Amino acid sequence: MSSARRVEDAWSPGLGWVVGGSRSVGVVENTEMGRWRGIHGGRGVGRRGWLRTGGHLRWELPRQLRNRKIARLNGNPEQLTPKVVTGNGSTQPSGTAVEVAADIVDELNEMKRVLRDTLGKFNGDKVFRAVLQTNRMSSEWSNVMFLLSKRCKMRRTTLTGLLRRNPEILALSAEHNVSPVISFLKDQVGLKGNALSHVIGRNPKLLELEVIDESAPARQLIIKLSDEYGISREELAYMTMKWSSLLCISPEQIDRIFSCLSDDVVGLTMRNFKSLIRRCPAVMGFDIDKQMRPVIQFLSRVGFRPVRAAIQIHPQLFGCNVQSQLYRVYEYILSLGIEEDEFGVVFARYPMVLTASIEETIDPIAQYMKRIGLTHREVRKIVRSFPNVLLVNMEDDVLPKEEFFVGKGMASMRRLISRLPAVLTFDLRTDIVPKYNYLERILGLSTFELLRFPAYLQYSLEERIWPRTSFVRFRGLRIQDIGLNNILAPTDEEFCARTVRVPAQDYQNFLALLPPVKGSQPSGIDLPPKRRPGSKVVKSPSLSSPHDVEES
Repeated sequence: MSSARRVEDAWSPGLGWVVGGSRSVGVVENTEMGRWRGIHGGRGVGRRGWLRTGGHLRWELPRQLRNRKIARLNGNPEQLTPKVVTGNGSTQPSGTAVEVAADIVDELNEMKRVLRDTLGKFNGDKVFRAVLQTNRMSSEWSNVMFLLSKRCKMRRTTLTGLLRRNPEILALSAEHNVSPVISFLKDQVGLKGNALSHVIGRNPKLLELEVIDESAPARQLIIKLSDEYGISREELAYMTMKWSSLLCISPEQIDRIFSCLSDDVVGLTMRNFKSLIRRCPAVMGFDIDKQMRPVIQFLSRVGFRPVRAAIQIHPQLFGCNVQSQLYRVYEYILSLGIEEDEFGVVFARYPMVLTASIEETIDPIAQYMKRIGLTHREVRKIVRSFPNVLLVNMEDDVLPKEEFFVGKGMASMRRLISRLPAVLTFDLRTDIVPKYNYLERILGLSTFELLRFPAYLQYSLEERIWPRTSFVRFRGLRIQDIGLNNILAPTDEEFCARTVRVPAQDYQNFLALLPPVKGSQPSGIDLPPKRRPGSKVVKSPSLSSPHDVEES
């Protein structure tokens, strides 16, 4: 480094005026991008619009002084000999301080202008500061910007986030890195438009791939997936969108994963494996010895037969730690009354319960069932019959349902949950509210009838509840006298023969004339359905629809 110099009032191109005083100029240091280290001290610098950070002034040009020329520098500027860092790490002299500073700052000002024009002033300044902190910039940065914004068609917000998180992208070569990768992702992988910008935005490391050579691992990976595993170009694009790191793995990794999953313990066939990697390509990124084998051994030990079924349903199991996650959940569920020998059978269809959080999901719902009065035996029965209730969220799913039913006069959720545990998994707005609206407003029934037959909530409003109850009322019968269970539970033949006692053909003729349910979107209990301006509600003279029928 060269020695520092004292300055009086001085001007540096692109920097602005340095107000006089006993200060020393920092060393001009030119790395790949070059930078001016600024002025030590800083009495009175705020009035010139400088940004002061950690005792150093970073580049910040006062707008009103932007086009002014260099003034005077005390001493001989020739003595300030900045250093240029070459590719091998050595340094060499490079011109005078003023000349180097001028070149550096002109380049930085141009970058700042382009970033502002492309991203907007606010976002451009943020990206500019992030680039300065990396001390890395290629001479092709403007071409990189053009490729990302134009060829990838990145939106301003996406490009801003990408460059703020990864400003080192501007240090890549547009000719040897960015442009070949973009062409590769478009032509070979099949990513276009928003899909291309989405994948690069999620994983900018893709821009560093070697794809020019035909023997490059990324190209060989595509050939292997296509020839040996039957992955089409459209499927490859879909898999890359789901897991952007797909192109970063080696072709040999796929063979190792398949060998691990096709052994005697798991038993995946080639057809099963193809289906698995299409649906969850991230499975190819797990570590075989540290992640996959321990999980396979755990599933086999706790009774999942076959193990491949659990893996096919929820391959994300491989991402869990056996001791801190899977065993903890397993032991907690055993404490709810589930026997060891039935664990694998009970959770065969819902292995994702093992990946749920005990503190945030499983324990709150278990404590809730105990709090509303369910016994240990009843909780065990519910978990055995509907293990997916352990996946519902208290804040988003359970408490809103409780508030709704209690507001309708239900003293407690105990009876409803004990007789229909699946109600905890139903969606309140799109499932429960429309059916209760129909029960209360159209059929004239109350919560009492619902508690007598809670299974009413599990039938389809459009395909079962609306046609059956409409036919009963059309025949002049009272719903209260027959009972919802006798109307909804039987098959069509039993419903006609035992409940309404008419030929099945009469019911089919009625269904052919029955208008479809209009507008299945739910509305609030106290809010009317949305209607177009100027429309009026027209009701069928003989039937009442669960949703108003609009007529323009």
